[in-house]
Amino acid sequence: MQPKFHLEAKEAIAKCLTALQHTFDNQLSTKLHPNILSGMKIIHDGEMMHLNHIANLTLLDPVTLSVQPWDKHTLRSIEKSLQKNTLGLSITSPGNGAILVRMPSLTTEKRREWGKVAKTFGEEAKITVRRIRRNCLDKIEALPVDSEQSKQKKQLETIIQHANDTIKQMVENKQRLLEKL
Repeated sequence: MQPKFHLEAKEAIAKCLTALQHTFDNQLSTKLHPNILSGMKIIHDGEMMHLNHIANLTLLDPVTLSVQPWDKHTLRSIEKSLQKNTLGLSITSPGNGAILVRMPSLTTEKRREWGKVAKTFGEEAKITVRRIRRNCLDKIEALPVDSEQSKQKKQLETIIQHANDTIKQMVENKQRLLEKL
């Protein structure tokens, strides 16, 4: 039977991998969809809010997304935040209380840049896995010293190595997908 903290580590790693896949699907998508901006944070009146909590996101056509704020006073802060994004989206404001977001076609340079962004997200996931490892090792060290402790350390290392390999494979797959486009 595995100790409780090994199960906790596996659950935390599963959440980390799910979050990484969600990030790849939403922020590094090759197709425009409302979810690509839904998690973006906007600072308005000193408060940080998710874009989908203060605006309606609508797909107008395959390359154009409309952002319509529910409160017209938030239009300026939404526009500023969208212009600071790292996705290379084209932002225009036609003056009708909405913001149009266009996704330009992916150039070779942009695909390489997104590959680097994917690698950065992978590194952040690996940092999370290292944090989980450190927490589990602290729990193992707190146990009485015996042969079980070394077995548990080896089991934990196996779990962590599998997680790191999975993250590496996910990043490589995303980079390959971006290169093929």
